Amino acid sequence: MLPRRTPPPSKVSAEERRLERERAELLKKEAELKRQLKNLPKQIEQKRAKDQKEYLLRNVAAPAVNLRGMRPPQPTRRRKQTPARELSTAKVRFMVLMLILVTILVMLWRAVPS
Repeated sequence: MLPRRTPPPSKVSAEERRLERERAELLKKEAELKRQLKNLPKQIEQKRAKDQKEYLLRNVAAPAVNLRGMRPPQPTRRRKQTPARELSTAKVRFMVLMLILVTILVMLWRAVPS
């Protein structure tokens, strides 16, 4: 006997299988969305409670103004220490410039007729 030849799958049956797969996927997505919709109010309430707790900790627990009326201590910035040689050089330069300024002012005062 000759082996029976199976008929090629028709376009209609291939289309039916594709539609059945899509239907199964849609049913799965629908079930997932229903589950999420059922859990959503609980998640919203948990988030609201967490936000309320953070708000209370941040704004109510610590007063905005120091009770003694002073500002909180600020971290101090350290200034760069200038070496003694540079400091003495700067003092000498300042004195020389002041001497030049005084000399110019005296010369202008004498040049202006009274």
